[in-house]
Amino acid sequence: MRAVAVGTTVLLALLVLGGCNKKDDNPTSPTTTANDVFASGNVKNTPVYFSFDTKDSVAVSGAWDIELAVVPILADPSTNFYVSFPVIILNRARNVQAKIVDSLAFDSVDAATVTGLQTDPTDTTYVIGEQCLSYNDVNHTLNPYDNRTFVIKTGSGKLVKMRMLSYYNDAGASGYMKFEYVIE
Repeated sequence: MRAVAVGTTVLLALLVLGGCNKKDDNPTSPTTTANDVFASGNVKNTPVYFSFDTKDSVAVSGAWDIELAVVPILADPSTNFYVSFPVIILNRARNVQAKIVDSLAFDSVDAATVTGLQTDPTDTTYVIGEQCLSYNDVNHTLNPYDNRTFVIKTGSGKLVKMRMLSYYNDAGASGYMKFEYVIE
């Protein structure tokens, strides 16, 4: 079982999130361009394994680059209380590496100039992980971070820049991770 310890500053948000398994009132989604977009099935039910080579989901036994999943995160160590949270997991077996780039517009990020990419060091510690979406404690939703881009070096050596668009499907149900990406 994967589990991640979180800081106390996030504890309250995660505790509230555990009870917010409802349709979203107003999910936010950045405006997309003509880049490739992928929308997953419900990752709360079954993890989705995505390959940038095929530009689609693949079987877990396939050559996947990222796993979109919901994992238990340790919210309160004193009571051993866990909440479920969406994460992006890199395929360590294929040496998939990534780095988070903040404070730059997606279109201005040049993946070729980003250094310091890392692979997920363990099954409970992630480079992107739970930093893929931001929790809004006003309306209890998960939304993309403003100006957060993920630069990924795939298992086949391609450089990709990616950003999250949403955690909700068109009907407003949670668990459907949608992202935009450009293979550079």
